Amino acid sequence: MMNNDNGLEISPIQSRAKNLGYFKLPDDESFMSVIMSNFEGNGYCVCYLDYKVLIGEYDGSSFRFYGGEMFEPRFIQRMRLFSEIQELYIWRKNNGWFSGRLRVDGEGNNTDVVKAYQVLWGTDCKHISGFTRIYEDRGTELFLPFENMIVDEKEKKALIKTHNYISYEIKEKSDQQAGYVDCRFVAFTDYQRKPLGVV
Repeated sequence: MMNNDNGLEISPIQSRAKNLGYFKLPDDESFMSVIMSNFEGNGYCVCYLDYKVLIGEYDGSSFRFYGGEMFEPRFIQRMRLFSEIQELYIWRKNNGWFSGRLRVDGEGNNTDVVKAYQVLWGTDCKHISGFTRIYEDRGTELFLPFENMIVDEKEKKALIKTHNYISYEIKEKSDQQAGYVDCRFVAFTDYQRKPLGVV
């Protein structure tokens, strides 16, 4: 179903979310334990760290970022590990504590989602060692884990497809209010909204 006013697509799906509560990530071993006990299979990862953003792949047991870079868990502000069917979202609270949630589509309760696309900064690109560097003159750059990513000469855009989950609150018999209760990353796409890579 399409909302013609703003171009956003609303679709009914099944989805479930699991709250992971509070936990600490004092070292790499505890970090990987949280990942491997909650996320099954392969995926892509966007890590918002205190000092940069890292984008990479996850193969079910380890991460791959450009140049073999890795990070200490204590520097995570937010991290999204995702595939077409699921996302593990981890965020830092305070004093070394983290929280998280796992969302899985295709099972659980019936709900509606709004499908949207976030544009990644980058007007130029260069292919380097199995990654594509997207960058701009102002100094912004990201390394995407796609070899020979094809971009349009004019558009040169990469996007992140998102699912935005709707909740309906009934106040009175004739009064219903809707709002977003969650958002997850689904896939990287090109400017034509075709998926980049398959996991």
